[in-house]
Amino acid sequence: MSGVVSGLQLRSGVPGRPKVLRALVEKTLLSPLDCGVDPWAYAQLKALLVRLEGCSHPVVMKGLCAECGQDLTQLQNKNGKQQVPLSTATVSMVHSVPELMVSSEQAEKLGREDQQRLHRNRKLVLMVDLDQTLIHTTEQHCPQMSNKGIFHFQLGRGEPMLHTRLRPHCRDFLEKIAKLYELHVFTFGSRLYAHTIA
Repeated sequence: MSGVVSGLQLRSGVPGRPKVLRALVEKTLLSPLDCGVDPWAYAQLKALLVRLEGCSHPVVMKGLCAECGQDLTQLQNKNGKQQVPLSTATVSMVHSVPELMVSSEQAEKLGREDQQRLHRNRKLVLMVDLDQTLIHTTEQHCPQMSNKGIFHFQLGRGEPMLHTRLRPHCRDFLEKIAKLYELHVFTFGSRLYAHTIA
């Protein structure tokens, strides 16, 4: 859909959802004769204009709407007080990027696309716990054991030293299972721990 109304260009990648101009048009000031079109075409144009709506901010990244570009953290009303924007983005989609929020409709759409992709690839999802399944992590270092294959790290200053080793045959298991399943690894450990291990 594209067109020019009062010198403003309307563009949209999705029919009925203009991305450049999002405004609710109460009424049109032009008559069919002013537009030079027959009344039926004019009625269609008017109906199209009435369908324009304000952005619902369905995808938000760090307070910035990905659809219209509005900074939702800086909205203020006339009294100078912070105004809460109406955003439909309430679902966090990526655990490693909690600032990325999408609307429930967008999340459902992405879920359906994932399901269709899994069907096409003829795979199921396999969820595997990280700790005591793929790896073993402990605070106790055993100096009598070989350090080969042990990853030593701290999660923060003043935190205890952690020692992690892959469980026996873990690499072989992951290589074989990745051909059959879409693998998702989870942990009940902290986000920092999970990212350090990854």
